[in-house]
Amino acid sequence: MKRHALWILCPVDFSESSRRALRYAAALAGRSDGRLTVLFVEDALLVSAAAAGYDRSALARASMRELRRFVNQAIGRSRARSVGCAVSLGVPAREIEKAAKRLHADLIVMGTHGLRGARRLFFGSTTRDVLRRASVPVLAVPRAAARKPSSSWPGRQVLAGIELGPHARSDARAAAEFAGSVGAALLFVHVLPDLQAPSWIRVRPRETKSRRVGKARAGLERLIAGLGPRVHAEQRVLVGNPADAISAEAIRLRAGLIVLVLRGKGGVFGARPGSITYQVLCQGLVPVVALPSRFRPRGPSVFKVGLRALGSTTFF
Repeated sequence: MKRHALWILCPVDFSESSRRALRYAAALAGRSDGRLTVLFVEDALLVSAAAAGYDRSALARASMRELRRFVNQAIGRSRARSVGCAVSLGVPAREIEKAAKRLHADLIVMGTHGLRGARRLFFGSTTRDVLRRASVPVLAVPRAAARKPSSSWPGRQVLAGIELGPHARSDARAAAEFAGSVGAALLFVHVLPDLQAPSWIRVRPRETKSRRVGKARAGLERLIAGLGPRVHAEQRVLVGNPADAISAEAIRLRAGLIVLVLRGKGGVFGARPGSITYQVLCQGLVPVVALPSRFRPRGPSVFKVGLRALGSTTFF
């Protein structure tokens, strides 16, 4: 499948988690012949409390020097030369959202834990707020991921969790667009919950399970056929807890990436406690790309972008 150039925004906070995320962002940019901008957001409240009266322009210059040093150390000077750096002041999630819009970013890459959340679940961090606000895909790189991605990451195939319902077609197309951006084929995984009948109701479990699996497989086949001959995809139907099954299948197949489409408050794939996406992200076993439900292609291809200026930028 043909790859498309990605414009990637990678917010960092100088933590080891963000160092790892930066390496994955650089790998994706290189694999897709894309562009990478690294952003550091100075928290306005902390700056005011710790540096009252400090010259903001001097602070911005100092932050930019440290950011450049961080990027050089994380991915090497030769690769860092083509990376843009930006420093902003404000509320991190809001500044990240504004920078993504300003740069017309196609993807935001973040670590799941930062300096202020090492002992907290994924959704206790800034990344949670970015996911809820972002209008572009967000790649969450967990602490369990390798410190440096392999040269072939994310591999020839990415795993996409899919719910067979009214949004299945649009979700499948969004997942296919992302897979195309990294030159990978798709494995669609649909998980049927394991039905537990009351003891007083007699059922034939094997027959019921077989019928349900067959129906789901047929639905996935139709879905894949509707994507057209240029999309290379396989399908698999599992039975069990959806979040556990998706994570376990990704580990079993050594998939480098899971793709999920975020749904609203009532959706099973969402950014809130109880949703499948929330649970998969909190498990933190494999990098996850969360595609917002309102995400739509911008032009001939979702991830086809034009050239944009690189270099150091200060938004103060």
